[in-house]
Amino acid sequence: MRKNNATRPAGPLWRKSLIATALATMALPVMAEFNDRVYLLGDDPFETSANGATVNNALGAGLVGTFDTQGRSSAGDYQDLFAFGSPVYADVSARPGSGGFGIAFDGSDDYLVAANLNSPGNSASTVGSDENEDPGPMNFSGIANRGFQLWVNPNAATQGVRQDVVSDAEQGGAIITANNTWGLVFPNGIVTDSGVAVNYGSWQHVMVVRPIGPAGPDSGARLYVDGVGIASVTGGYGGGDQSPLVVGANTGGTFDLLGLNGTPGDGDEGFTGGTANYFHGVIDDLSVFVLGDNTGQSAALPTDGNGNGVPASPHPYASSTTITDELTGEVFTAFDGAGNSLGTDWGAFDFLGDNEAVAVLGLFNGVNGDFNQDGVLDSLDLNAFIAGWLSTNDVTGGQHIGDMNSYANGDINFTGAVDRDDWALFRDAWNTANPGVPFAAAVPEPGSLALLALGGLALVRRRH
Repeated sequence: MRKNNATRPAGPLWRKSLIATALATMALPVMAEFNDRVYLLGDDPFETSANGATVNNALGAGLVGTFDTQGRSSAGDYQDLFAFGSPVYADVSARPGSGGFGIAFDGSDDYLVAANLNSPGNSASTVGSDENEDPGPMNFSGIANRGFQLWVNPNAATQGVRQDVVSDAEQGGAIITANNTWGLVFPNGIVTDSGVAVNYGSWQHVMVVRPIGPAGPDSGARLYVDGVGIASVTGGYGGGDQSPLVVGANTGGTFDLLGLNGTPGDGDEGFTGGTANYFHGVIDDLSVFVLGDNTGQSAALPTDGNGNGVPASPHPYASSTTITDELTGEVFTAFDGAGNSLGTDWGAFDFLGDNEAVAVLGLFNGVNGDFNQDGVLDSLDLNAFIAGWLSTNDVTGGQHIGDMNSYANGDINFTGAVDRDDWALFRDAWNTANPGVPFAAAVPEPGSLALLALGGLALVRRRH
């Protein structure tokens, strides 16, 4: 048995409602990614949780843990997190955007573990996977872009040591370094120290995403904290790495549930992590998502197996055509209704829509081109655009990253560089907000912008 597929409700939750409300209120884009896992860490409606109580929901094979909310009962979707040590539920009502529970780790032996996502096309979630005996129902064939995000409150009592917050195999992780800074793990366990200090005793939103691909200046992985890009690494990663998804400690080995339970398994070396780099603090709302488009591919849903979680025929999704993202409410056409799992457009990374901190922390007011976020697109924003012309937002690791800092300089399309594309988008935003002031009269062509910036000139016009 590798995952818990017991009958339990899945559906709209308070967090889904909260985020949907924030997106609507702030006129943000719809989230673009597909959440393969949604770990609410105490707020799944089927989970037994109470403040201070040990995480002990039965997951089978004599193990306990916390539920994955994304999926359908008995369909092979759920990739639950198995608990080791004695992590406990904690009231996280003080966290921005929260009203429920998270999970507290003691920094000595607590951690959670599940099958990784890593390369989605080779994960336990996908049809045809060779990671485990029992493939899941999704079709992620050919998909390699992915990421995760969560909320973290590190305990100030433990500093000056490495703490692994989340590791999706050795190919994508977020850690606290021994320098008390945030670190990005990518690829093959390599750590890039952001140099950005951890704010102990406070909630921070952390996102790691590999959004584009293995080649080029925008390839590789990125680390964001509270909506600001702080580290990056270019290049590809080890898609065949089968070490597990681990929360709160180091990863290693492979995910073999029977091995975790101390029972001889199928020859896998078993999990060798959970031995070091323990995290001390509280974690809440971890989502693990997929990015990319494999439209046109099709594979039969699994309807048999070795009795360790694959549903019997007919598959619960056999008559379905869609799957709903339990976190965002988005609907994806992922099945053909005849027993086949389809490739589909799982979404492209959109910083505004996908980084949860933007909505929950109110980082973007929904006025496109309002670079100073005062609610009005006017001369102040025009001056900011001119001052930021041809600037780049470079982070540790060398990538240009689009975030709220680059946006303040005129990066309206969040590429990390202010260029001609931003000029065109700003022109459209200006004309919409200021119909009585022709854009050509207010904003020069890109070639003139460079001269203006060089000469330290600014165009100033009255507010209206």
